[in-house]
Amino acid sequence: MIEWHEQAHHGWNYNTHYMGKHLKKWVDADIWKALHKTFGHFDYADSRDALYRTMQLFRQLAQETAEQLNFTYPKTVDESISKFIELTII
Repeated sequence: MIEWHEQAHHGWNYNTHYMGKHLKKWVDADIWKALHKTFGHFDYADSRDALYRTMQLFRQLAQETAEQLNFTYPKTVDESISKFIELTII
């Protein structure tokens, strides 16, 4: 999603170095910072929070990318999956 997001904003020829290689060189600084927060440590609470931050980052990038490409973001699917995950990890 990060690659699509950057290419949707900069053009499809924007070099994202396939599979995230050299990510720090081409990704927006705010996304880079948010990405670091998606990695949890070994305790339950931190792992849960990292999962929520991952979902939040994906949602943000997917919504912006959908808007840029004139797609409809599947909000109800997002809400259903998010609710399922929330109920599962409680």
